[in-house]
Amino acid sequence: MAMSNCDREFVLETNNQQAEILLVDSSFRVVARGPSPLAGRAAPGLYAMKTKIGDVENEALFVIEGDEGKVTKQRLDSPHFESPLPLENTTTSHEYQRKEINQILQEIGAPVAPLDLGDGANIVVCIRDPSSTHDALSMPETSDQNREDYADSFKGFRILDVDDNTLVDFEQSATPKLEHGFLGITVRVNPGRYSLAYGREDEWVCFPIPAVPNWTFQVYINLIQTGTDSFKLTPDFPDMAVFFDRPSVTVFDPSRLDLIAGETVRKGLIDGRNYVDTPNMHALLSGKFENPMLGLYAAHLLLLDPTPNAHLLDTVINNMGRMLGDDFPDVIALRWAFSQRLGIVQPNVHTQESLLEQVKQLTDPPILARSWDQLLAAAKNLPVGELSNSSMFRISGDLLSHGVYIAWRKRSMARDFHAWRTLSQDASHALLATRITQSLGESDRLFGLFSMSDRTLGLLYAAVQLWDEKSKDGDKNLITQIAEITDSEEAARLMRKLANAVDWSLVMSWLRRNWPEWIAQLSVLQRDLLLTMRDASLNDDALDSMTGKFVERLLANHRAPLSVLLEGLEGAAKLATAVSALIETISQSIDEPPPTSPLAE
Repeated sequence: MAMSNCDREFVLETNNQQAEILLVDSSFRVVARGPSPLAGRAAPGLYAMKTKIGDVENEALFVIEGDEGKVTKQRLDSPHFESPLPLENTTTSHEYQRKEINQILQEIGAPVAPLDLGDGANIVVCIRDPSSTHDALSMPETSDQNREDYADSFKGFRILDVDDNTLVDFEQSATPKLEHGFLGITVRVNPGRYSLAYGREDEWVCFPIPAVPNWTFQVYINLIQTGTDSFKLTPDFPDMAVFFDRPSVTVFDPSRLDLIAGETVRKGLIDGRNYVDTPNMHALLSGKFENPMLGLYAAHLLLLDPTPNAHLLDTVINNMGRMLGDDFPDVIALRWAFSQRLGIVQPNVHTQESLLEQVKQLTDPPILARSWDQLLAAAKNLPVGELSNSSMFRISGDLLSHGVYIAWRKRSMARDFHAWRTLSQDASHALLATRITQSLGESDRLFGLFSMSDRTLGLLYAAVQLWDEKSKDGDKNLITQIAEITDSEEAARLMRKLANAVDWSLVMSWLRRNWPEWIAQLSVLQRDLLLTMRDASLNDDALDSMTGKFVERLLANHRAPLSVLLEGLEGAAKLATAVSALIETISQSIDEPPPTSPLAE
């Protein structure tokens, strides 16, 4: 903001130290912005002061006086915003729902928790409808269908264990308080990796739930109306809120400054606004600091600052390591970003090599999407083969965008595609035989020609023959070639080769016709890969555009490391050659018997 001799001083303040303040002149130009207090100089005249949290704002007009030596002071409260946490000064807070939350929290300290599935950590999930829709349930004009639709809005939630098995089905273990629009649950568990899943039938949205020793991980989700029917609600995952608290805290305090600051900073993290380096936040992030999520949000925002406060950032990250553990995924991500952004490796980390070793050993995803991106950046410094068995990065083929958190799709059959990479040859043959048997079981016109066993073995033998024939390059088969890829250029060359080797249009058409349920289970990355191969096999320009930069863009779009793409390539190659063999053998066997299989002996 240019200064002149006529400019006068101003000081603008608001009650939320993390809210953004904007000073807008009569030409609607933003002449100053920042956290409270916002001080500066501007020409006398009419201005608008705005306070903003996320996309919600308050506004008031005022005049900067022209009297020399006079300081114009203006105060405007920050806007009330929506939050899954029933905090003071939010538009979605209700006393009756806070009472329900307190009943859930008090189960943490009970000698025997209602859901006592372990020891050392706790998980709390609270789902609530902040609207007044639940009030209509008792009205006589509300139909039974409306009541049923409203009750269904609270269904579909589960907690999964590390192997994706259902640990807690909310429909069986928690009773919704529909009269208050609330569903809550407390689970006592062993420390480890869990996930919150929401869905119906075979597709689920999953979020990480880290159970850390001596912490309670709390998840708060609002249900919102998305259509014209006010009784059909859906979870507002992009605005979900999570935080860690000590097990000794069994009462929800709506006036807690660290929770209010955490929600304000979380919303700021969505649009990248940094109002963390303030006296108020310095006080919250130092001393007896006990809010790890506020620290994670704050550290990411500090990293976005053009000139980060290295001392504050170092303090916050070290506090996160102390509270959550130095091997916590988000802590590792922040330490890597700290070293890259400031060129400083924290003393207790020793070297960047030790950080990369921690990245390689990770099995659990981080909580925050920005942490994922930092871990992905770190992974690019590791040899591709060292990430080939990474369970954490495998979800990258199905990542979703849900606010500041990492989320992914889970499909019931998704593992089948990944299984192609790790199965032994005999096991691969057995899996292929199962698929062939299933497809033949749905094809009446092929029955009567040969017995089921002969047909299955004949087709299987043809598939194996074709695989051997198409995958050889000198003494190296395709799997060996994929395993030796080290960069995107090599991956692009092999993709072009594979596109030329298979009639992908025919393969895709056959898959949709015969195995549509299997196609539905592919990840987004896997589908994009198959469609890319099909387009390249049909169009020379598409084939020529399949370069190293194309592969890098594909990986960036899916936020995936090269190792995940190579796994998909290997699965696609095996699938395509097997399907090609089936198509070829079925067409031949209408007129002649299948080849003799050595497996029949």
